[in-house]
Amino acid sequence: FTGDVSLKGTFSAADVTITGDTTLTGDTIFDATSVTFSGDVDSDGNNLTIGTNSNATTATFAGDVIRTSTLTLYGNTTLSGAVTINVNNWANPSSKTITPGTSTVTVKDSITGSNNFNNLTTTGTSLSFEAGKTQTIGGTFTATGTALQSSTNGTQWNIDVASANASVSNVTVKDSNSVNLITPTGTNVNLGNNINWDISSIYRWKTTAATTAW
Repeated sequence: FTGDVSLKGTFSAADVTITGDTTLTGDTIFDATSVTFSGDVDSDGNNLTIGTNSNATTATFAGDVIRTSTLTLYGNTTLSGAVTINVNNWANPSSKTITPGTSTVTVKDSITGSNNFNNLTTTGTSLSFEAGKTQTIGGTFTATGTALQSSTNGTQWNIDVASANASVSNVTVKDSNSVNLITPTGTNVNLGNNINWDISSIYRWKTTAATTAW
């Protein structure tokens, strides 16, 4: 594809390169050997899927990605340079290799699979991490006012970020195993089953008409 394009539907080819900016007018699937986005991608609230369960399409993003509901990556993916990726849901179902460059990925609702990020930022009130998977962050991890929790209650999700690079405040944390110590600032809630999170537990009163107890 040469120049700017508007797309929706399923595209099957050996290799796909889009030289300009891409706008999605509906949910879009690339069932190809490889896909390269040379410009920006505006998903306009739609889903963008690279590959299928039976086809691990490789992807390269050389521009920013915005307004994406769910970005699903079935193959190895390269984020070139300092691109920014903004999605509601980041899905890497088979935990393929993410080469993050100096990118910043912002996720609102959920992260699936094990991933390598440069900078990872949360914007929602609750972010779910797939249980048993590991998020490795080479740059900064930023979370403010967010509930950080596992996709499976009682099963830990893992995070590997340098202590000095964790910019975390006013969070609620549950079922998290951190490789390095994370010390959030502000008012935080420890809901239990956390490792290497320096959070003083906050308990709420449970009352009945007859009794008052912790």
